Amino acid sequence: MIQILFLILSIVIGFLPLTYVWWNYKKRKEIRITKDCFYWNEIEYRFQEWEEILLKEHTLYIINDTKTKLHSLFFFCLPGDYLNVRNWIIKEIFLRSGRNADLSRF
Repeated sequence: MIQILFLILSIVIGFLPLTYVWWNYKKRKEIRITKDCFYWNEIEYRFQEWEEILLKEHTLYIINDTKTKLHSLFFFCLPGDYLNVRNWIIKEIFLRSGRNADLSRF
């Protein structure tokens, strides 16, 4: 009985990494940009509250004076598209905001 429990526990633990990757693959991935904010999977970031968007390896850093939000692009897109996603976000912020000079810090 103990060996069967050990087998079941080993199989469950062995499938955890596969389950994690599958869950992140199926998870909704969306970036929406409006005139005064952008949404990362329904989390709102107002342009006036944030100062910069940086890309380091596969992580986007959304930065202001007091806090930093991290968003991984690892499951969001292919590795060759990380820089393109960051540049697209910055370009869309500039275009959607009516080419607002106050948002040029992005």
